[in-house]
Amino acid sequence: MSTSRSLRWAFGACAAAGASFSSMLAKDSVRLRAPGLAGRMPFTELTDFRTQALARLAAQHEEIVRLREAAAGI
Repeated sequence: MSTSRSLRWAFGACAAAGASFSSMLAKDSVRLRAPGLAGRMPFTELTDFRTQALARLAAQHEEIVRLREAAAGI
C-alpha cells in the first residue's frame, strides 16, 4: 500500500471511529436524559444509596492504604 493510500485509509478509519463514537455519545445522552432511576426512587432511598456508596469508598480507601503500607513494609 502506498504512503498516501495508507494515510487516506488511516484517516478514513479515524473518521469512521469518530462518527461511531459520536453516535454512541448521542444515544447515551438521550438515554441519560430520559426519566431514570432518580425519577423513580424516593429521596430517602437516594440518600441511603449515597451513604452506602460513600461508606464503600471509604472502606476501599482504607484497604488501599493498608495494602500500600504492607507492601512498603511499614
